[in-house]
Amino acid sequence: MASLRPGATLAHLALYLVAVDLGRLVGSQADGVFFFWPAAGLAALWLMDARSREQVWFSSALLVVGTTVLDVALGVDPLAAVLYGIANLTVGLTVRAFSALTEGTSFWGRLPRRLAKTRDLIDVGIACAVAGAVSAVPGMAAALVNNGSVSGEDLVAWVVRNAASTFIVVTSVLGVLTTVFRAHARNGWAAILTPKLRRYWGLELVTVSVLSIGAAVVMFRNADALPIAYAMIVASIWLGYRFSPVVGGVYTSVFATIAVLYTQVGLGPFGAIEDLTARAITVQVYAFVTSVVVMLLSLGGAERAALYARATASEARATSRAELLDAVMNVMTDGLIVLEGSGEVMMRNPAAEAMMGPRRTTGQDAPDDYGIFHLDGTSIERDDLPHTRALAGELVAAEDILRIDPSTGQQAVLSVGALPLPRPQADGGTMAVVVIHDVTQERTHRRELQAFAGTVAHDLKAPLTGVGSWAEILADQLDELGVNVTAPRSSLRRIETAAARMEQLIADLLAYSQAQSATLSPVSLSLTGMVEQVAREQREVYADVRPVIEHGPLGQVIADRTLLGQLLSNVIGNAVKYVAPGTTPHVLIGSELVGDMLEVRVADDGIGIPRGERGRIFDSFYRASSSGGYPGTGLGLAICARAVERHGGRISAREGLDGRGTTLVFTLPADPRPEPEDQRPGDTTSAEPPPRRVGSATAVR
Repeated sequence: MASLRPGATLAHLALYLVAVDLGRLVGSQADGVFFFWPAAGLAALWLMDARSREQVWFSSALLVVGTTVLDVALGVDPLAAVLYGIANLTVGLTVRAFSALTEGTSFWGRLPRRLAKTRDLIDVGIACAVAGAVSAVPGMAAALVNNGSVSGEDLVAWVVRNAASTFIVVTSVLGVLTTVFRAHARNGWAAILTPKLRRYWGLELVTVSVLSIGAAVVMFRNADALPIAYAMIVASIWLGYRFSPVVGGVYTSVFATIAVLYTQVGLGPFGAIEDLTARAITVQVYAFVTSVVVMLLSLGGAERAALYARATASEARATSRAELLDAVMNVMTDGLIVLEGSGEVMMRNPAAEAMMGPRRTTGQDAPDDYGIFHLDGTSIERDDLPHTRALAGELVAAEDILRIDPSTGQQAVLSVGALPLPRPQADGGTMAVVVIHDVTQERTHRRELQAFAGTVAHDLKAPLTGVGSWAEILADQLDELGVNVTAPRSSLRRIETAAARMEQLIADLLAYSQAQSATLSPVSLSLTGMVEQVAREQREVYADVRPVIEHGPLGQVIADRTLLGQLLSNVIGNAVKYVAPGTTPHVLIGSELVGDMLEVRVADDGIGIPRGERGRIFDSFYRASSSGGYPGTGLGLAICARAVERHGGRISAREGLDGRGTTLVFTLPADPRPEPEDQRPGDTTSAEPPPRRVGSATAVR
């Protein structure tokens, strides 16, 4: 019962029956000519308000029954009364079907019922015209039963009357409801009655309404009025252009009522038309034209006001964001430059001005004119400049350049990165954003730290070398004694082991320091060749377990050779080292291009890493619980993480293939150029390990 909405349905029925009765008062029952038929519009609104299949059926049945009962009570033939009810139902269902079609919703579902823009007005107009034509079939049948005959003129009158009446009622009501519901509460009646606030709008509305309605009454109540009714459209245009659809809807309803009432009794500009049907058609067309003009203008004004409000709000937001952007750029310590495709500078902040000197026409000068050089002081070609590469579509990772101020000779090391930025304008193209950071002090400090680390490592290794040498001498001396020295020899082995571990820790600390702070020299490298070299070294180191290391063509990367070597040595070395005793290590290496990065996967069948520890193994000195029985310093994967991060990539540990072992996944900047032919691998799965040679690449976790 709730889906039928009985309260709303009965209210619609009451209004509809009143409209039927009023419509029959505006015409001649004997001739069957009615000058206005508001019941058609009320039927359309009634059926459009239905929100379920059950309510559509219930309202349809109630509409036909109510029309039949009222018409029979007014003296209409019962069969004709039923047909008239079906004709009005046809209007309502046709408008509902067309509304569902234009809105893309179900015929049985809830319809939006709005009139907010000119497109909505056009849709309603087409729906009303179609409804007037379709309803003519049962309508003419009813007229034939009731009057005994119909003519072509009667058919035209029916179609025009129903289409015009439905359009005027539907647009007036929907225009009022839409505007009232969408009006901003803060502006009250002003937002409901006028699309744009202005001084004395209330006085203007009252004046124009009184004058136009008064003029209409004077014009239409005069029996000898000249046929100048269309001059009233001027007032209609004024009201439609200056005020909201609420005013337009009320005005057209009142004006149409005045025109119909006086024309029916033979008064006004159209009262002189002798033929009653022609007179009805003329006044209906007149009312329809007036309604179209008023509603079209008022909806257009509402749309313009809404667009103006959005444009004003957008302008305010854009201004606020621009001011915020200027403020942020002005306080940034890093330089920021935006360049057009031609190389012309569009925007730069004060920090960039201080680092790069006064603005020039970038496209005209050579890099040397700006004092821009490689770190070794050699000139940079224009095509190698970061912004030039970014304008060509390349994402340029931060790299160091040397700037020598042309006027003072002062030197500074700048870290410069650039990225392409699609042009927002319709003509397309590319812009470039350049970010500059002064790293002079950082690089000086880094060099000092590197020198200190190298000195400390050398100074610490020298005593360790002495400890190892003296341990060997002591072992030889014990051999010469010819006595049982089992306990001293055990102590010597512990000394040698501790010294070796200390030496490895120093080496790892030095490697970690280099991975974290060493100056990068990115070049194009064959990842396949680098992996093959590390694989050969691992086969030498672990010749006793004969590891199987498989890989195919892996592609080219842009990376620092030293850091990439450390990364691969540790990752592949771990995969070979951390396996169960008596197991042949099996390592599978593959790669995939993901955007501008090359994603590398190194899968093993080793002891694996517990799921809860996979996020911590890249921390310094952290060792997974599963690797307790294996030697190591806990710095190997920390070195890998720093090396990957310094190249702008990411590294993570995941579950191995088939749930066994570990898969390490990391990304490096990809070089789109193909690998050289001599770097492509052969069969790496069955080749015999090469002869063992001096030197090793220890991998630690």
